[in-house]
Amino acid sequence: MKFSTRFASLFLPLAFSAVALTAHADEQIFRQYESVRDYGMGGLKITTGLYDDNFFGNPARATANPVWRFTIFDPAVMVDNHFVSNVNSFGSGGGQLVQNVADTAGENNHLRVQTTMPAWYLPPSETRRWAVAFAIITSSQTDLSIRQNYSISDDAIIDIGPAFTYAYQLLPDRSWSVGATAHLSYRLATNQPYTIADLLDGKSFSLHEIGQQGTTEDFDLGTTKVFPWHPMGIEFTAAAAINNVLGGNYNSDLVHVIDNIGTNPLPANRSFGFGVSAKRDIGYFFHDVIVGVEAYDIGNNTNGSLFRTIHMGVESRILKILRPRLGINQGYLTAGAGIDLKLLEIEAATWGEELSLNPGGLQDRRYGIRVALQLEKL
Repeated sequence: MKFSTRFASLFLPLAFSAVALTAHADEQIFRQYESVRDYGMGGLKITTGLYDDNFFGNPARATANPVWRFTIFDPAVMVDNHFVSNVNSFGSGGGQLVQNVADTAGENNHLRVQTTMPAWYLPPSETRRWAVAFAIITSSQTDLSIRQNYSISDDAIIDIGPAFTYAYQLLPDRSWSVGATAHLSYRLATNQPYTIADLLDGKSFSLHEIGQQGTTEDFDLGTTKVFPWHPMGIEFTAAAAINNVLGGNYNSDLVHVIDNIGTNPLPANRSFGFGVSAKRDIGYFFHDVIVGVEAYDIGNNTNGSLFRTIHMGVESRILKILRPRLGINQGYLTAGAGIDLKLLEIEAATWGEELSLNPGGLQDRRYGIRVALQLEKL
């Protein structure tokens, strides 16, 4: 009797809501780092990324950082609309996590918290062609959902480690830049479903049951070319990057934090990206208008449609402090804005992330905010 009651309490809510479930979080693209600024403008980063984007986008863009900067405090929080509506139920109910999650069947619950601090950026000068950037980066992401086979998927990833970028300007006019970023990152992750059978057998959610850990030492390469011709005052830029050149496998035990858990967590796959952008100062209220089209995550999009790798967007600067943004990310509209007060920088964005293998399959609407305290050259 105890067996059947426990089984029914989990299975019945799932059975009634499973028809709404067409995809799950395992089909999304997992990235080591995501930028609120990027997503506001459709996810552009290969041709337009600055500062923190140097570390996981295109390292050659370090030569485009406008001024010297030291970041003291830099948290970013990203959630989806389901997490916002369900967060209270996960923390209530006397510890009945399984039942509470079952009530959200058909929904992915996404939370990501990142920090890039401390961080130091040194751009080129009139007498120096090279640029460097350094930061300690942490990223924690979880996606909690119910799969089609009624198993609970808790894909949680925690990354922490330093990154160092070096970039150099080539040619007499400095129009061609190349760069590299070296990463040392420790990953603690869970990527195993929790099934009804596990529940009945009394299997716990502990790290010793479903956890994996490992370290990766890898690097990125990138290049940027600003074209010498400027029709109608438009500056064109082309760029390309390779991320995780060595494969992004967390199979090293250089850092070993927890004993008696699994190894080789989810890898950060080698990926390729390229794109073009155009920049023009329109005048009036609109300055530094940037429009771009990029494709990246090529290689990190297992079995997914090529259209999931497409990003396009626009950014402008108004009155020196406000930067409105619009774009399309994986086929979904994005919007965002940045406020730059020198010592204080605030960015917010909303975007759609594709959870199925093809654009239009299952949108996960997400929201992000980043607040940074920094010192920089005035």
